[in-house]
Amino acid sequence: MPTATAHLHLRITPKKKQLLQQAANVAHASTLTEYVVSSALRQAEQDLLERRTFTMKGKDWDAFNALLDRPARVLPALKQLAATGGVFRSA
Repeated sequence: MPTATAHLHLRITPKKKQLLQQAANVAHASTLTEYVVSSALRQAEQDLLERRTFTMKGKDWDAFNALLDRPARVLPALKQLAATGGVFRSA
């Protein structure tokens, strides 16, 4: 595991810090920092996951799947680009 060298400074009320410390104790975290970082990372992952997934119901889901099941359209410009090897290849 890489050494933690970055800093994150927070200002909170004493009451909020006390609440976090109590939660860290209940969770058997070795330090308040460990508890706050692990809790924040867990929430960050959840927030990002919500942006990567979506749900559909009924007819919308069926329509979406029908679009995915259709044969791909031939796009001449895309076909030409694929044949040239792309813009990042050296000449």
